Amino acid sequence: MRQSFYSSISDAEIVRGFVLGRIAESENLDFKGEFWIDGRPGKSASQEAGKDIAAFANSDGGSLVVGVSDRDDCASGFNTNFKLDGRKKQLEAWLLNELSPSAVASSVEIVELSFDVEGRRQCVLVVNVPPWPHGVVGVRWKDAGWIFPFRLGRDTKFLSLEEAMVRNDVSRRALYLRMGELMARSSPHPEYKGIRVRFSSPVVQAVVGEPGTNPKPVALALKHGCHGAIVGLERDCFLVRMNGVLFGYDQIPSGIMRLTDDMAIPSGQELVVPFEHVVAAWWGASAHNAINVSLNAMVYWVDDRWALYSHLS
Repeated sequence: MRQSFYSSISDAEIVRGFVLGRIAESENLDFKGEFWIDGRPGKSASQEAGKDIAAFANSDGGSLVVGVSDRDDCASGFNTNFKLDGRKKQLEAWLLNELSPSAVASSVEIVELSFDVEGRRQCVLVVNVPPWPHGVVGVRWKDAGWIFPFRLGRDTKFLSLEEAMVRNDVSRRALYLRMGELMARSSPHPEYKGIRVRFSSPVVQAVVGEPGTNPKPVALALKHGCHGAIVGLERDCFLVRMNGVLFGYDQIPSGIMRLTDDMAIPSGQELVVPFEHVVAAWWGASAHNAINVSLNAMVYWVDDRWALYSHLS
């Protein structure tokens, strides 16, 4: 399951713990023993720095720790020769010049840390990069014009221009990050075995029919929607294991959800919810302990599966 668990790092003890615990690099964490330097053909230090920061901004955010060496993709020790020496201001200037939109540079938090390690003073520069919600971040590149990097596990990959245009859907990106934020705040429900979600839009109801046709409502519509557990989150959708329906003020028990006398729906069936059908998402009241999602589509059961129906389909 993809989730956004990014949080900024500003505590020296956390950095010390990376080395002591040989913490592995991830989609949200990278170690760099040396500050960026010129020397690679066709690439400048400022462009390399822009590429590394943009990759986090185009993904789920993350932290790059400069001054911590890595071996086999794990923190392996401190660079005892690393000095701060104006690096923060230098990096700020680079990002302002190399990133587009330039406003991304102001969202990046650069933290200077200095602490004792075995009787000596150790310096570390932590670059905290939040996910950028307003489209794709580009980096000025000498030969290619612009590149669009992103993180895939521990690696940096690059979007084609066509892929960048697809990802440039601001509303979809914002909803993806919002769902990741809400999921990071939530704990799995012991009964549902996942993060509970409630579809509470007034247009949600159970209908019988084929997508693209005029569905026929069942005898009694779902007054308060339906609910389940989020079991997967991707950049364009999320996956819900349906656990029950709310009918009037009575909840039909999990296991078998009976909508009419001759129609029973087994619990545990899954529904893919594209972000294009999500109007809003918010944390519900503590009594419900769930993420609420408002849809512009109807949830219905057809051919032994859950599906969505909308005029937007």
